[in-house]
Amino acid sequence: MKRVLIEFYSGRTPENLISLLKQRYDEILFYVFKGKNAPTEKDKKHLSDVVEEILGIRPQFRYIGKVDISSVVNSFPRLLPDVEYEVDITGGNESFIAAAGIWQEREKQGKIFLHQYDIQKGLLLHRYPASAEKENSFPYYLTVPQLLALSGTPPLLAPQYNFSYGPLRNEILRLWSAVKPCLKDWNTFCSLQSRNSSVKEKRIDQKPSHQDVFFRVYRRLKEAKIAGNERRITDGGKIYMLFDLFVDRDAVFLYDKAGTLLEMYAALAAFEADVFHDIRVGVTLDWNGVPSPGWEPDPRNEVDLILMHENLPILASCKNTEPSNEFLYEIMTMSRHYGGFFSTPMLFSSRVATSSVRQRAKEMDIILIDGIARMDFQRFTQRIRKHFQ
Repeated sequence: MKRVLIEFYSGRTPENLISLLKQRYDEILFYVFKGKNAPTEKDKKHLSDVVEEILGIRPQFRYIGKVDISSVVNSFPRLLPDVEYEVDITGGNESFIAAAGIWQEREKQGKIFLHQYDIQKGLLLHRYPASAEKENSFPYYLTVPQLLALSGTPPLLAPQYNFSYGPLRNEILRLWSAVKPCLKDWNTFCSLQSRNSSVKEKRIDQKPSHQDVFFRVYRRLKEAKIAGNERRITDGGKIYMLFDLFVDRDAVFLYDKAGTLLEMYAALAAFEADVFHDIRVGVTLDWNGVPSPGWEPDPRNEVDLILMHENLPILASCKNTEPSNEFLYEIMTMSRHYGGFFSTPMLFSSRVATSSVRQRAKEMDIILIDGIARMDFQRFTQRIRKHFQ
């Protein structure tokens, strides 16, 4: 039997997609009230193109002239005996929802079902009349680039790493274990200048404390058999320490910026938690999704970590220091701008938060996982898992 989905168009991407990503349909009808809330031709084409690319179905749009119940009821399709109609009332307009109920009651001889989803949990709340739907279930999980593209901000860069095995996984754990007792020094160590941007060379004469910081961190790297063969050189009156890194070449980027290590460590723990189907580190995004004309630079932002749970994005910031209210507002702004209304903001921090920051995170519905440097990898993984099971 042919299945037709009737969906009320919303400016919120998850409301438009939840039914399509949970059930299989043969035809999709988006109902729209004419006026200021109607999608532009550009928005309509964008949604249609992406839905067709992902699901192989080209949706249709039907416009309703008046925002009233009778107009909606009269716009519903004529019933056919071999067609089953599903009306999604998730987040729909009140007139649309009421009209769907009237249409179902009036056309009792037809196969008309109403359903509603919990967007944030990705669960079916109601389906009336109730019936088995396992035979048509096929959850489709969007990747980070696909979801961002639907929201109008395709990523400029969205790196994906293989955390299941191999040298990268080992190097992340090895380096974190070596430097987590001295993360403040690690931040300074990574910021020390070199002559050619090499991570295997550090200038130590900029401040009196830099030499001490260098040797404290280097000693830990040497004890972990990560670094060795140190030597001091003077070039142009500046003093540098050179050393070798005994790591896989694909893991050298971990030493480029201090924050990269925590980002990758959090991503590895998220992978181990086994509750996300797509994990992206260091996602670079155009602020407004529109290329600037000529040579003008595009305003860009970078999200440290984006995790996909079901089809809900978790936008995370990783701070190699004590969390603050400023960090909370930063990730909240990024989450709302890029992740949409139903995205979840998350903050990872190496140090423990104060009680006031922890309370503020709770009030803002931000998932806060702090004190990472104090916990082992298994406990860190469990902390992530418990929020999404």
